Amino acid sequence: MTALPESELTLAEFLREKGFTTLASMALPQFVPEISGLQQGFDMYRVPGVLGDSLRRADRVEMVAREDWMAALAKPNPVFAWFQTVDGLRPGLDPSPNVMKRVKVRLAELQSQIPGLAPHVEIVDRGPDEFEEVRRAILRSRGSQSHQAFLNGVLEGQLMDLDGVLAECLHALERAGRMGEAAIAVLSTQGPLPEERMAMGGPNFPNSVIRTPFWIWSPGRVSAGTDPRLISSRHVPGLLAEVLGQSFGGQMPGAPVVDLWDAALSRRALVGLHLHLEENSAAGWLGFDEEDRAVTRSAGLQGDRLAEWEMLQEASTGEVTRFGYELAFDCPDPVTVRWNLVEGRVREVAIEPAAAGVLGRKTPMAGSVDLRGQGVLRLVTYAREAPVVWQVEGAAPDTDGPETPVLHAVR
Repeated sequence: MTALPESELTLAEFLREKGFTTLASMALPQFVPEISGLQQGFDMYRVPGVLGDSLRRADRVEMVAREDWMAALAKPNPVFAWFQTVDGLRPGLDPSPNVMKRVKVRLAELQSQIPGLAPHVEIVDRGPDEFEEVRRAILRSRGSQSHQAFLNGVLEGQLMDLDGVLAECLHALERAGRMGEAAIAVLSTQGPLPEERMAMGGPNFPNSVIRTPFWIWSPGRVSAGTDPRLISSRHVPGLLAEVLGQSFGGQMPGAPVVDLWDAALSRRALVGLHLHLEENSAAGWLGFDEEDRAVTRSAGLQGDRLAEWEMLQEASTGEVTRFGYELAFDCPDPVTVRWNLVEGRVREVAIEPAAAGVLGRKTPMAGSVDLRGQGVLRLVTYAREAPVVWQVEGAAPDTDGPETPVLHAVR
């Protein structure tokens, strides 16, 4: 994910100029303004903290801007609101009550066929620790009927959580008497099917994620029916503006839309798991050579997807930008710097000059280094959207330790 350039006119900026109150509620800390640039045009832009409780829960479909949303609806101005949600249940995240409930139901359905599931069914909804115990046990039989039932239960619980947030938004509109004038768009950038999405950092784009569901509702403005055109989330701003009787953006649905660099793909990215994947719907296979040049293959692509791939091929000859953190230090006394990635993985760590530090134990997610003197510590990640928690030990109170790490492009 590359930061949105300030020169890019956003729908939020466009509508704010027309008197709208604008707000955004993001689900992940990596969408802070300094990384994403997505705050442009929003009067209120809310992001959870890196160490916030929301990061520990599977139901990260919460409304971070709940109070702002209620306050905005109470005023006479028209309101433009963007609510971003995440359905990820990764190891170590606490499951929501809905997730635990649905997993219990799914496993119970198989209990008569697989008696060994009985202990798991009994404890899986008792709490996060018991749920994690069951998850690890079932993971040993990956691909089995019980494992698939577990995954289905997780997905169903997450959908229930998402339904709850959507219902909260709609109820607020009803209470404010604004349902009759509302235009609502709901879309998913990860597809409707509980299929394997992709290996972390891998090049493959499953069909369940490259064709994203899109639903728009506005009484009196949008007729019931299905639009056969190839539409991605890139078209949402223009379509919403059109529904509101406005004209915004020149890229209208119906034509293939792919631009490799606009889509923020890099070897270090997790291939757009959040905002930009749908812009690359043609890339049936995408990888990078040893010199970071994009390599694409068109095998199995037809029609619009083949046309998009050909456009992608033309745009994929430039250098890929790597992303990472840079920690400048001036330490008369030795200090130890530890880091831990909240999400994502570390690709490489470098100390310049090399004599200014000693690298300690390192894993893809965490590590440490002993620093002394002056220099720069560089931490290159696979994705720009990889929030890092830093800890400095040993800096004397009367001396300056490392400065606050600054995210930047690394060549």
